[in-house]
Amino acid sequence: MGILGWYLKKRQRKKELRSTFSKKVSPEVLKEILKNSKDILKSQEREITILFSDIRAFTTISESIKKPSLIISLLNCYFTPMVQAIISNKGTVDKFIGDAIMAYWNAPNIVSDHPDKALESAIAQVRALKRVNQELKEKDLKLYFHILETINANIKDPRAKYQEPINIGIGINSGVATIGEIGSKGRSDYTAIGDSVNLASRLEGLCRIYGVSIIISEHTKNLLKKNYLIRELDIVKVKGKTEALKIYEILTFDIDESELKCYNKALRLYQNGDFQRAYLQFVKLTKKKNRSYRLYKMYKKRCASLKSNPPKEWNGIFEFKTK
Repeated sequence: MGILGWYLKKRQRKKELRSTFSKKVSPEVLKEILKNSKDILKSQEREITILFSDIRAFTTISESIKKPSLIISLLNCYFTPMVQAIISNKGTVDKFIGDAIMAYWNAPNIVSDHPDKALESAIAQVRALKRVNQELKEKDLKLYFHILETINANIKDPRAKYQEPINIGIGINSGVATIGEIGSKGRSDYTAIGDSVNLASRLEGLCRIYGVSIIISEHTKNLLKKNYLIRELDIVKVKGKTEALKIYEILTFDIDESELKCYNKALRLYQNGDFQRAYLQFVKLTKKKNRSYRLYKMYKKRCASLKSNPPKEWNGIFEFKTK
């Protein structure tokens, strides 16, 4: 191959990479990709951290609005700061799935502190959500309250109702995944697949059940280098997985030390099979004014069921039969 042929091939390669990653990463990351473009699209296995985020009750919201243009406008206002939180923390936006976002770190470029970067992005998303809701309130007060009333319509417990119209759940997991250009000829895309990706998606879905904003896996927690306000949520088996794992909540709000102590005691009692005493602790927690009411109420209900119908064997693991 002559010099001209080599130059044209290299130029075409950069064009392909720019087309693939220009909307997935920040301009700074894109420059690094173009500098180190050799075999970057080639499929390989690598440890990455994956994030899934999703708007709570968005199907209900979209069905109630009914105007496609209004729904798209709402999503665009939401996606803009969410994506910014990801790319400003060296993340790669993989895809949008309806109202959901999938992103990952440590691919295509190496990010040594990828679990921390993913978590910092998630915390930034939760904080940015306050601005999204405030902007919606200022722009269209009628729509603001319409969404709020819609998502709370079937929630009978006043304390369990949402306080803002747009709420999200975020699941984060770290593990080995297959990364690379995947798809059919002419319709391929750079993405990540594997069990670690599926688990991150499952964790996002659990946010709704536990009533929390951010859930991380034990795998991610063990890799974190910085300090965060973290508490254990549960030991679970998610659908499609045979091994149990601990899951954790990242607290994005201040919590009273006595409340945290009471919660930890209740969780240990529950995990040790002392459902009656755990139930009483969670009842105490639900009576206090706090941000974790949905979580405590969920555990109160679970303990009530378990103490009424004690399992023959108990190892503290809760198995989910559905996604």
